[in-house]
Amino acid sequence: MRKYSVLIVDDEKLAILGLEAGVDWDGLNVSRLYKAHSFDEAVDILCKKDVDIVVTDIEMPGAGGLELIKWIRSNRPEIHSVFYTGHAEFSYALEALRLGVDDYLLKPLPYDELAAILRRVEEKLENEDGGV
Repeated sequence: MRKYSVLIVDDEKLAILGLEAGVDWDGLNVSRLYKAHSFDEAVDILCKKDVDIVVTDIEMPGAGGLELIKWIRSNRPEIHSVFYTGHAEFSYALEALRLGVDDYLLKPLPYDELAAILRRVEEKLENEDGGV
């Protein structure tokens, strides 16, 4: 099984630190974990690095997670994505579905649930790669 790279995007540094510490990334076949604190930082990483999965907060100052996923769909459509937010608003969930995200979680993030979602995304990636 190949290793994957994940980009976590959140304007809250403590949220990123929590995800870093709370998820067993090695157990998820993640070889590289990138971090960004804004839309611009995320796009910069996505233009320079090979990223397989983006885990992003929806609400951030300026351009947020919805805008980021729209950018990804236009520029790097092979990337899979998972949204999370602190607001249980139906409009966010609906837009996430329309953008084709792999899943949607509410804060505080249940790390075991996120890990299960990432395993499913890894399986999708394996199937897309032809099982390589």
